[in-house]
Amino acid sequence: MKFLEHTAIKQAIEINRWKLDNSSASNLPHVTESMEADLLDCFETNKILLSTLGFPLFEPISRVTVTTKNEGIFMIKSKEIVADGNLIDDGFVVFKGSEAKLNTTPSCHKYLIDLRIFLQEKV
Repeated sequence: MKFLEHTAIKQAIEINRWKLDNSSASNLPHVTESMEADLLDCFETNKILLSTLGFPLFEPISRVTVTTKNEGIFMIKSKEIVADGNLIDDGFVVFKGSEAKLNTTPSCHKYLIDLRIFLQEKV
């Protein structure tokens, strides 16, 4: 188990997809060469299975290619905020420097308020 924990933390740090609460991986435990091969195979199988199910936990985030024509770029501009993002294979990427309102406004539709609450509970 410690070998798989060590491998998972090491992989998560390398791909820089997650902010880890426990980034201090234990020392790599001693396992035989054949056991290491089996454990790495198990880890890779789980990695593929998780990605297939929509949880690419150990896959790097797809890098967004920004075109000069702003093709596929979604933008929100109001008098108070400006935000840009792009739909990619892994989901939606919000670009650095984008802004969002901390609180809803009186004119906000109920379905957006409900969606916002739902998303906040999932984070």
